[in-house]
Amino acid sequence: MANKMIRGMDKLLRDLRKLDPTKCQEVLFNGMEAGGIVIKNRWQQLAPFKTGHYRRSIAVVRERTRVVIGTDIVDPPYPFWLEFGTRRMPKGKPSARPAVDQSEKLAKSDMKSAIARQLHFLLPGNRR
Repeated sequence: MANKMIRGMDKLLRDLRKLDPTKCQEVLFNGMEAGGIVIKNRWQQLAPFKTGHYRRSIAVVRERTRVVIGTDIVDPPYPFWLEFGTRRMPKGKPSARPAVDQSEKLAKSDMKSAIARQLHFLLPGNRR
């Protein structure tokens, strides 16, 4: 994976250091969730529709150390089959990867604005 430069990272790190660690973690997780919701919504738009069960199962979940966008359908691995295909359906109908590719810029933008909004209200001197 190529390194990408993130503009404003030095200012973000400086602002985050002003917060206590639990608040800092909360701000970052909230930002990741905001970006994840954009990807989740696009995935639901692209997902094949038959009964709606697959689309409804797509969710953004905050775990202990990460935010995960996925589905809770495990047995049978229907989402995996749809994404990558089977012996009888060799091409598959991918929707997860295209959703990430198509909404990457918007997700980053939403993450950035969510973090900026939170920092604006949490840092001293910004409250009004």
